[in-house]
Amino acid sequence: INAESVDAYDDAVLNLTDDVITHMFTHWFMLENVRISPPTDANVVVVNFTDAMFASHSMRAIAMSNMRVSTISPQIENWRHQLEYFSLPRTFVSEVSHEAMQTLTKLKYIDLQVNLLRDIEWICDLR
Repeated sequence: INAESVDAYDDAVLNLTDDVITHMFTHWFMLENVRISPPTDANVVVVNFTDAMFASHSMRAIAMSNMRVSTISPQIENWRHQLEYFSLPRTFVSEVSHEAMQTLTKLKYIDLQVNLLRDIEWICDLR
């Protein structure tokens, strides 16, 4: 086994993980609670939350840790009437829509512990 084959295997696992997460959010419309936490010794899982991933009608709680989220689409506002729990500890989020996050009027709990979210001004505007 050489370093190139290990890197190729790691890339394949990461792509599969992202595909599974994407499929879960785009095809299981009755999701209410989701917790995603890869093992701490695993490679960093990168997820891109696209518009289609916010089609769930019942999402009430989402918790993701030890991950890298490249973007959270402005379509997160689709969850504005039901999302109550939003937890991203030890997660790096590259881009999030301030305006969309401000629409999450049902939020009761936010966990951004040891989070590398670049900008959290939207929290001040939550009602």
